[in-house]
Amino acid sequence: MNTSNIYKQNFEVAPVGGGIKFQIKGELLLCAFFTIFMLLLFISVSAIEARSMKDFLRGASRLVLLLGVGISVWGILLGGIHHSFRPRLYSLNAIGVTIKRAIRNVHIPYSEITRTTIVDSAPLWWGIGTPLDLDKPASAYVTRSERLLLIETAKRRYYLSPLEPEEMLRAIQQRLEEKK
Repeated sequence: MNTSNIYKQNFEVAPVGGGIKFQIKGELLLCAFFTIFMLLLFISVSAIEARSMKDFLRGASRLVLLLGVGISVWGILLGGIHHSFRPRLYSLNAIGVTIKRAIRNVHIPYSEITRTTIVDSAPLWWGIGTPLDLDKPASAYVTRSERLLLIETAKRRYYLSPLEPEEMLRAIQQRLEEKK
């Protein structure tokens, strides 16, 4: 934790681990399988349309090149998206909690926070980036799937993964008490 002044505290994000690594690898594998499937489809079409073995081999070599480029593009695209939207730092300031990211920071005002707690693990069912809770929407700004800080507002749940969740929880609760 870094403290620049009494009104602002920064909390480090936990390193990527657990189920999050599995999720990222799974997404990359899905893209690779999709690209390979498309390659096989194109090779089949090329084999049907080829007039000679030479034409077929020329087309197949182009498709192998396409496969390499396709996997690379998918990997760069998914990696870039993940890198841009993952949390970089959690910051407490005078008016709320800020989740700092490379693109579009998220701000949760203290006045909207109804409950904070630490949960041992993420909810059982996860969608793309968010847990599937049916009673209210949730956003997950996490780098691991255990020891998460849960911040609830009247409209939404926020899951965070600070390196030291207990310390951040105490700091948020202290600020909430001061605001009363």
